[in-house]
Amino acid sequence: MKPGCSGFLDMDIEGLLSLKRTNKRTLTIAPSLPDRLQPHLFYLTSGNGAGLTNQVFACFNLIYLSLLTSRIPILPPFHANHQILSSSQLPELSPSSYFNLPLFLASVPLSQGILEWPQIYPSLLSTDPDDQQRFHDSEEERAGWPTVICLGEFANTEGTLKFARVKTTWTNYPPLVKNPKERLMSFLHLVPYLLPNSPFAETLASSNEGGFRATMAPNNSFACIDETMAGSDGGEVGPMEEIGYGRGSWKAVGRFLRFRDELESEGRRIAGRIFGWEEGGGERPFITIHIRHGDFLSFQCNPDPTKPCWSIPQFQRSLTLLQADLVAAGREKVTDVLVMTDETNEEFLAEIEALGWKIPKDGKGGAGGEALKEELGGWYDTLLDTVLLSQGAHIIGTSGSTMSVLSLRRVLDWNNGFGRLVGADDAS
Repeated sequence: MKPGCSGFLDMDIEGLLSLKRTNKRTLTIAPSLPDRLQPHLFYLTSGNGAGLTNQVFACFNLIYLSLLTSRIPILPPFHANHQILSSSQLPELSPSSYFNLPLFLASVPLSQGILEWPQIYPSLLSTDPDDQQRFHDSEEERAGWPTVICLGEFANTEGTLKFARVKTTWTNYPPLVKNPKERLMSFLHLVPYLLPNSPFAETLASSNEGGFRATMAPNNSFACIDETMAGSDGGEVGPMEEIGYGRGSWKAVGRFLRFRDELESEGRRIAGRIFGWEEGGGERPFITIHIRHGDFLSFQCNPDPTKPCWSIPQFQRSLTLLQADLVAAGREKVTDVLVMTDETNEEFLAEIEALGWKIPKDGKGGAGGEALKEELGGWYDTLLDTVLLSQGAHIIGTSGSTMSVLSLRRVLDWNNGFGRLVGADDAS
């Protein structure tokens, strides 16, 4: 089973798309994108890029914008990234392989529904060369494709839209939508242009302000933007700050977007094996620590090698402060610690283990979970890292790491936990 083949992709979507189901597994769908969409519905999609957590932020924001504009989001798949994954050659991953989308739809009644691109074009997740032939259509064939007008500055969506057999023409964002200095997007100013039948969208075609390139207004029924990651309600802060403080798309979307049940169960199974729950005594709370090194050490640390930078003693100090916070609040003291880190230095890992902290350094496998490992392939370890971090009763993370910030937000809101972030040269 390929990544992305979760049950959500087989759900009944006849009301959201213009298609006929000939049997449970076979769909008869018109060849071009406009013919695949319902003419009376309104859709929104975007591109996706950067590291996995940034792509998750973008997913939150795309669904959030869809709620604000009464559109149906078409979620792009997640792409492998070298910063987090051991291989950037992994097949793409559908969001429903990561998140429990049916639970989200049941939790957010304002949502009209959610689509994923593989539900419209199943070959999008395929690694079969015959399916990939869509990327090699002739110029004559492309000349007959319908044109889609997208808002944005670069063609992040084109890799997806090529499967849809459409041509893209790009219209720059109006100046108030995107801060030209910080390159942050203001959803407050973007929403009026994305509302169905918006008179504001029509102004984009005739205005020369900002150097607009398109001569047509963005499509009404199918709206697309280049990316959603670098956006927030007002555009004054980035998504990490917005989600870190529990506002915007986190409050409306992210906190309801839980992991798939299979991933949650797998995380508990792994924690049980590491902490010996399988030997009796039942589950116990544990603290998770995320130590991000990698490229952080090269561009955020003090050049003086004698000064500590995300060292183990810094995380020890933060753990001591966290446990003091628990005592002061009358909460149960937690002593079991599970560490996730991208650091591979054996001396560093041995120093962690000498403290009695646990590391799933021998892989997260063990007996059980074979079907999930086969389905997710190379994505398995990375996804389980995020699940395990979020299952901690409390958490300590690395300041500036999107993975730490998102995991901390989950622990605070999902588990009623405490959290701290460790700065490069101190504990904050």
